[in-house]
Amino acid sequence: MRLPNSHRLAASMDYRGEELEFRSHSGLRIAAKRWGYADGFPLLALHAWYDNCAAWDPAVAVFEARHPSIRFDMVAMDFAGHGQSDHRGLTSAYSRLFDIEDALAVVNALGWKEFAILGHSMGGFIAVYLAGLYPERIKHVVAIETVIPLLHPPDTYTEAILEAFKERGEYASRVASQAQTAAPTNKRVFASLDEAAQVRTKGMYPLALEPSRILVGRGTKPVIAADGSGKTVGYEWSSDSRVRMIGRQVMLSTEFTMNVIGRIQCPVLNIMADHDMHQTFTPLPIQKAFRGHLYLQRVKGSTNHHMHMEEPFAAVVADMMADFWARVADGSLPPSQVTPVSKL
Repeated sequence: MRLPNSHRLAASMDYRGEELEFRSHSGLRIAAKRWGYADGFPLLALHAWYDNCAAWDPAVAVFEARHPSIRFDMVAMDFAGHGQSDHRGLTSAYSRLFDIEDALAVVNALGWKEFAILGHSMGGFIAVYLAGLYPERIKHVVAIETVIPLLHPPDTYTEAILEAFKERGEYASRVASQAQTAAPTNKRVFASLDEAAQVRTKGMYPLALEPSRILVGRGTKPVIAADGSGKTVGYEWSSDSRVRMIGRQVMLSTEFTMNVIGRIQCPVLNIMADHDMHQTFTPLPIQKAFRGHLYLQRVKGSTNHHMHMEEPFAAVVADMMADFWARVADGSLPPSQVTPVSKL
């Protein structure tokens, strides 16, 4: 594996997790953190579903330790309904199309005409969509543990839309019912942040305790007693529970997605753990749709969906990213190969 000149030490980062705030086109507050160097390449970092932008904190630390010559200006945003960002209104679905639009609002506010993207899981396929929809602006993409967007065959559209309407109706009823009670929240209340972190370790994708604490630190908020005392009685998730309603009112067809992939003009590195997932980029029709812009890497021995947050695999992922970025920068990226797994 080719690595950049690690002996050329970089100066201390100019940005060390400073909090930023943006406004989406619809007026939502989009929270973000900034890491890196004022003269670094612009890098938009997009987290996974039900995570938040703190998911990139460990990766930044690994990069600073292992690859100080890699200079990026990273802005990591919380998607709407996640972390510290606003929730979408009841009249708005959590559609990936709206997430794409919010990401555009962030980079436009930063004045970035061209930029790179780093995405994990959901954030990765939003990155792929951005690269296809705006090929003139995206320089390169790293997508970690990312599969192609979840698609709905045409013969399932009707049932999916009906289920979406049912979900939204049931949620509205719960909100109305809660408004008539004195309960401070309709979410689970944790006695401590550590209790919430313990629960997070057993999520859809299991996670070690320390990275769970990192996500929980940004992904919770205090629950204040309803008696007016101002006392904190526990903590609840700050994310919008409607995020679990997968926005089926706005569905994307296979034809649309393949067309978007075919528009991509920049190199895309897809890093996957050593396990099987549905709808990956490995099928030959998907690879061919990228027209030579897709590079596939697999982290042997890891079955962790959040491997960029946990050692020892966080270092392996960082090395793969550093190698890719260095090759893109100096023009030494080899031709992409249409194979089940192509290596750099």
